Amino acid sequence: MNVIAPMSLCRYTLLEQGIHHFVLLEGSKEALEAFFESYAVVYAAHTGSDPLRVLMELRGDALPAAEFRRQSADFFSRHPQRPLLRVAYLYDGGKVSMLRTFLELLRLPAQRRFFSRYEQKQALDWLLE
Repeated sequence: MNVIAPMSLCRYTLLEQGIHHFVLLEGSKEALEAFFESYAVVYAAHTGSDPLRVLMELRGDALPAAEFRRQSADFFSRHPQRPLLRVAYLYDGGKVSMLRTFLELLRLPAQRRFFSRYEQKQALDWLLE
């Protein structure tokens, strides 16, 4: 297991078959900072034409929307050369609608799909298709 984020806020594990698993343990500004810090390392290390496969698990409170927008915009402005992303989001209940809308507005070269937190196997299968 590779860990590159403060474990109390965001966990990172490199799974088999090259899937990068991030778990945001709370919906806070600090958790987002920990995530983007870890994501920058993974993003920079990705090479080749295969998509960057990410399993993103959202736990706890809903993400602070304004802070997520600010940090996302900052991250992607610093990384203009973007690999193709294939991201499966695992979420609890109704926390996903605002996130889904915002991600669509970013217009990243990404394939994304949202799964209930109980559908991890389906999410992993989809990432490997």
